Amino acid sequence: MANTLLDTFEQSERILLHLLENDMGDEIWDLSGNVAQKGICLATGISRKHVSRPLEKLESDGLIEKDSGRPDGYRQRVLIYRMTQKGRKSAKKLYRNIMDRPSPIYKNKTIGSSFEEDSSLVKWLGKIRTDGTSDENFEDQAKDDGEQFLRKLIKTAMRDGVLSDDERVLIDELVDQLSLSNESLKKIIEEERHALEKISAGAESVYVEMLDKVWADIGVGESTTALLDALAESLRLNPSNRKRLEVVTRKRHALLKTFDPSFEPYVEAMWIAMSDESISVEEDAILRSLRLSLGIGEDMNSQIIEAIRSLLAEA
Repeated sequence: MANTLLDTFEQSERILLHLLENDMGDEIWDLSGNVAQKGICLATGISRKHVSRPLEKLESDGLIEKDSGRPDGYRQRVLIYRMTQKGRKSAKKLYRNIMDRPSPIYKNKTIGSSFEEDSSLVKWLGKIRTDGTSDENFEDQAKDDGEQFLRKLIKTAMRDGVLSDDERVLIDELVDQLSLSNESLKKIIEEERHALEKISAGAESVYVEMLDKVWADIGVGESTTALLDALAESLRLNPSNRKRLEVVTRKRHALLKTFDPSFEPYVEAMWIAMSDESISVEEDAILRSLRLSLGIGEDMNSQIIEAIRSLLAEA
């Protein structure tokens, strides 16, 4: 079903109009990506898997010819398409015919007088619906939807820790459709990784809090194991992260039992500070204040630091 005026034209006609608007003559150096398959597909709305047939038909009819070249932004040579004299003549005739048709938007106007002289006819036809209404945001919305789907695929792959063949194909197809550069794709991946890390950090904090409560107040049993299993699943913790959290938390609990219970606030604070591999000026001031208030001398402080360092080295 046709949604826009562009959809009412045959695929070969759309390609002819597009190549006419991007006619490069005999140019072999200053090539535009618009004359490569990807550029043709993006402009005409023809999918990559369906564009080969109309291109082959136009070539067999002597209207276009294919060549190889490296358009701007491409890292390697690809197939490019240029018009023949016959194709140029046919495309101009089609173009004039369309421009002389009645405008679907304005009364007593032609299509040619309905948009600015230097504008693309193909792009204009792609924005005007068959009922005569115009949706200027249609293309932008499609790109937004496509990028959101791409982000969802990337996030799922990161969370699962594996990229399936189907996901890889979909991601490659979306990157092509959205004309994303490597830099843009890397930026999206980095943004999703950062967002996932924030979510993961929050999930880990919740799980450790529950571990503390279970192991300190309730004890380990079948019911608590089932509770922790359910919580880990709901937080979408992968098995390796969950195991790491449990090992570290168990060691921290063992550490706290090694020293006088009154020293627990200081041991906890020192554990957190040393876990980051560096102690900030603010943390050092807090630790010094805790040592003074709890009466922890240099010898005891050294024992606590050595015990924490030993446990962290094993983690």
